[in-house]
Amino acid sequence: MSALGLPNRFRPLRSLGTRRTNLPSDPMELIGRVDERNGVCRMLTHDRCRLVTLTGPGGAGKTSLALTVAQSLQHDYSGGAYWVQLGEVSDAGLVASAVTQSLGFQEAPGVSPADVISSNIGDAKFLLVFDTFEHVINAAPLIPELLTVAQAFRSS
Repeated sequence: MSALGLPNRFRPLRSLGTRRTNLPSDPMELIGRVDERNGVCRMLTHDRCRLVTLTGPGGAGKTSLALTVAQSLQHDYSGGAYWVQLGEVSDAGLVASAVTQSLGFQEAPGVSPADVISSNIGDAKFLLVFDTFEHVINAAPLIPELLTVAQAFRSS
């Protein structure tokens, strides 16, 4: 105690944290999709699962399901959870830039977006939700490249 009767030491401050995300701030409520949500959450929390693909016809609720899962799991990922909206990306060659922007990484002249991502992720664990990937399907080789880069950082 200090001379004024106040404590000299205090408990550590509690904060909201510094978890980064660009997910919508309002949680979505899924009605009747609890089993699907729980199933995707189980898949993503399994140590060996690094990629989950949701498929179905337009309007089936794939985006809502993916965002709900990401919102509920974002605190399990040290790097955060990010939504990579590809609806307005018309060129598959721009998908890596969309990922870079979604993650909040600064692109640099003469450095590929994939290299920017790989040099910035460190050993953090990220959850990426790619939305409307089907119309830039030619960018599919980027996904294993990102998974490989992330794995290389984890095993080093």
